[in-house]
Amino acid sequence: MSDDKKLGTDELQAKIAALEAEVDSLKAQQSRLEFLLDLMPGYVAFVGADRHFKYNNAGYQDWLPDKNLADMQDRHIQEVIGDEAFGIVSDHLEHVEAGSEFLFYGPVQYQQLGLRHLRIDYHPMIVNGDYQGFGALIEDFTERRREEDRARRAAVVFDSSPDAIVILNSHHEIVQVNAAFTELTGYSPSEVKGKRPWNLVAPGRQELDVIWDTMQRAGHWSGELWHRRKDGSVGGVWVEVNTVADNRGFIHNYVGVMSDLESKSNLSHLAHHDALTGLPNRLLLDARLEHTLERCNRTKGQAAVLFMDLDGFKDVNDAFGHDEGDLVLIQIAERFQQSVRAIDTVARLGGDEFVIILDQVNSVDDACEVADRVLKAMSTPIDVEDRHHNVGVSIGISTYPEDALDGHDLLRRADVAMYAAKKAGKGQWATYLPSLGDEKSIAN
Repeated sequence: MSDDKKLGTDELQAKIAALEAEVDSLKAQQSRLEFLLDLMPGYVAFVGADRHFKYNNAGYQDWLPDKNLADMQDRHIQEVIGDEAFGIVSDHLEHVEAGSEFLFYGPVQYQQLGLRHLRIDYHPMIVNGDYQGFGALIEDFTERRREEDRARRAAVVFDSSPDAIVILNSHHEIVQVNAAFTELTGYSPSEVKGKRPWNLVAPGRQELDVIWDTMQRAGHWSGELWHRRKDGSVGGVWVEVNTVADNRGFIHNYVGVMSDLESKSNLSHLAHHDALTGLPNRLLLDARLEHTLERCNRTKGQAAVLFMDLDGFKDVNDAFGHDEGDLVLIQIAERFQQSVRAIDTVARLGGDEFVIILDQVNSVDDACEVADRVLKAMSTPIDVEDRHHNVGVSIGISTYPEDALDGHDLLRRADVAMYAAKKAGKGQWATYLPSLGDEKSIAN
């Protein structure tokens, strides 16, 4: 081989080696670039001028788990994302294919993913004036939007809650309180923010240490505390404290909910008592009757129900008005209560109907004796200022377990007996007689 030919061959081999090195360098750069693109939190794609996918990062496959990256290559956008989503994307492509960048921010319906809220950055690739395709960076903020919606709803609940709410950080410092907290304690948010709640609790630091020890062990605590208001007064509250931790167990916050015991007691009283007379209402009557019958069932004891309807009360309302009638009802309620023992219950069903539950009776005779005391109490006129009102009462009596085995039937049969007393002339009592059905009673 001549020297000239050998020189030409060496130059060619050198050029080939240089080209191979350049190719290796480009492949290494491509690998590094793809590695970096795969690390991006968003989804990256490149689509050619023919609207076919040419590249997708790994995140794109995580986003569309039913699609393989290799399967997506050289497939049309519409085939990959579905007709409904493509209907929106095709509008974006009109801008991109004209050489303009485009930003989309909104909902897109995908056949695989359902409705997603996306931010899509489109960037056209122009080489020597020719459109080559576009790159797209997609951010799916659906979950973030849901979290924001949940946070907004939680904020509404937080602000409108009737209970006082206080949020502490992991150092037991107050970071947020709601309006009910200010109303309960008298402290504004700015006065307590950044401070520890020790000064808000009346008992002292030792009890709080017990609470925090329980929180560390169990993650929650509930119980009664005495809190000190801004004006120095002290009030009782029911407190529930819970920890807020992440999935690794690190505590970020403590949330305390405080309910005013006085308010809760007042609300409970209103829910279970007659507003006019203060007697138990139908709700509390049913609960106490159920409790009485359960005790009787355990101890093989007896109980009785007196169903009472006032005689002549309508005349008071008609002649003197409802305000006068209310004053009469208040006195009648007091007379009924004075006729029974402390363990018994006097309730107002509404209007001019009342019920007495007699606990622990030996026989129907005990109930009849109480009925006699009630009749005697109603035998004298009721005075309102200088006016005298004669109001009587008719009473029906039923007993457990002789007349009924549940509270509903016991009340119903006492009611039947009460109507028998009215038919017999009013102002008397009658016992229920089951042998002749619900329409037959023996009047006294």
